[in-house]
Amino acid sequence: NHNPGSGGWPTIRYFNKETGLKGGSYIKKTSNAMCEELGDEETMMGYIEEYGNTSTSSCSVIDLNGCTEKEVGYIANTKEKSQEEQQIQLNRLENMMAKEENKSS
Repeated sequence: NHNPGSGGWPTIRYFNKETGLKGGSYIKKTSNAMCEELGDEETMMGYIEEYGNTSTSSCSVIDLNGCTEKEVGYIANTKEKSQEEQQIQLNRLENMMAKEENKSS
């Protein structure tokens, strides 16, 4: 039971690998109403990144803008490889993603 409406409306819950189907409850960060707090785009993106344990910023392979050190290293390493080697790596990564998606289905 997810207790919809408990603590006010709207009920905000998040689901990730740690919480599983049980999910977790959003904990307010401000004194604003929930709709105002998460209505702010920056706050909502922060919530997604924090509770999803992810990042919504993207890494540009063209100018490396927004890339982590690890991503920069990976890009540099990949650029040195032949097109055939890059295609093999892409296929491997796509297969890994497909397996992960099948696990969560």
